[in-house]
Amino acid sequence: MANLAIFSADNLEGQQLLEALSDLEPAPQSLRLYSAAAYDAEPAMYRGRPLDFRPLEDADYTAIDIAVFMPGQSLGDCVEAAELAGCRVLDAADVLAQRGDVPVYGAGGELPLDARSIAIADAVSSHIALVLRLLPAVRRVDVAVAQPVSVAGKEGVDALAAESARLLNGQALESSALAAQIAFNVLPIPAAKSAEIEHNLGALLAADGVRPQVNCQAVMAAVFYGHCAMLRAEFDEPLKLGDCRTALLGDARFRVLLGEGEELASPAGLKGSETIDIAELALDRRSDNVLRCTLVADNLRKGVVLNIIELLKILIKNDI
Repeated sequence: MANLAIFSADNLEGQQLLEALSDLEPAPQSLRLYSAAAYDAEPAMYRGRPLDFRPLEDADYTAIDIAVFMPGQSLGDCVEAAELAGCRVLDAADVLAQRGDVPVYGAGGELPLDARSIAIADAVSSHIALVLRLLPAVRRVDVAVAQPVSVAGKEGVDALAAESARLLNGQALESSALAAQIAFNVLPIPAAKSAEIEHNLGALLAADGVRPQVNCQAVMAAVFYGHCAMLRAEFDEPLKLGDCRTALLGDARFRVLLGEGEELASPAGLKGSETIDIAELALDRRSDNVLRCTLVADNLRKGVVLNIIELLKILIKNDI
């Protein structure tokens, strides 16, 4: 495989990507890791050996065949430099997606192999698109998402752990590493993140150049890993719930939960899971054209990381 570089590789998604790359064959001819905080970052382990992080400004784009940009930092200048140098760019940092002139890739989707620059869809959009692609063409999608603190990176995970410990020990919180206290709380997520989901999901579900209307509202909940998306999808024609359930049950990527006993959709215990749980699958009481359900999945390994790995496999298979 060609020379690979990962930017913002020191975040949670970057760590997960390095683990997944350890099993990828053939391995990259060379792998470089870049970070805005390179001088403070501990070396990362890759295939049993440590790799140092390099500063973003030291990137030699002429020596890079594939540049992967992880979420969490504003990397617009780096993405532009990689494109100008002729690198194949896989961007999960929401730079290319905002431009709107490149394909958006989510696991299981199609990809124009001649595309040099590709936007990588976020986890929520990818998971919802996987479900809706098994059903008739959708006209409108409304989704409310409870995101875990891991979307804020290691800082969010550490904040929830520290704040929970203090509150459970009867200690008051003096300040929070996040915008506000997250322990046992719910925080609004910046509108840009909801807009990112709306754009990516619309692109993933576009058919014959026509995108469905997508509306999203997101919050951050006091959960370490795994998001919960409450979905309402409106179709042109009435649906049969049995057909929808059969289509989903026939796909190994999903578990359709009945809501009985311990079969309740929950982010707890989903870290590292390869399964998307679907619960409360039902037609709207007022219209058979509307399907409702809840989706729960790992937002790290099963999201952006899986999309990047699947895309790299496509590039390897086609000797690109």
